[in-house]
Amino acid sequence: FSSFSFLIKDNLLSAISFASFHYRNKFEDGIPCINQFIEISMILNGKVSIKDEKLLRAAVLVNIVNDTHVRIESIEMLFGKDVRMIAEILTYINRNNKSTKVLLEKLGDASDGAKKVQLATLSSDLKYAAKHDEKEREILLSWYDQMAE
Repeated sequence: FSSFSFLIKDNLLSAISFASFHYRNKFEDGIPCINQFIEISMILNGKVSIKDEKLLRAAVLVNIVNDTHVRIESIEMLFGKDVRMIAEILTYINRNNKSTKVLLEKLGDASDGAKKVQLATLSSDLKYAAKHDEKEREILLSWYDQMAE
């Protein structure tokens, strides 16, 4: 990536292009996975009126480390330390199967920006809860409630 970093502009469109490239063959129920991350950014911008470009870039890149071969160091190199820090904490929270208490404490210690991105992610994810059976849906919604608190 280092030889191409001069081609990446530090803006939302660059983050969307980067994520689109890495999610190009990933689909969920026939819908490109990148759509969810664009939706998260749109929730922050449209419904919450977030104008902070770094936060919107982080929203687009929030799960790219979990879902692709992109390394967290690449996020920092291309999009800056602030975007990396948000992506890193949310990658940790969304990847680990540690106790709920540990993950909620980690989220509690996260920046306000990371919390906003996580809440927008939860908002986006709610539509997928209906696809689970009743028991799984209850567990999922309980987890979402705890994170939202």
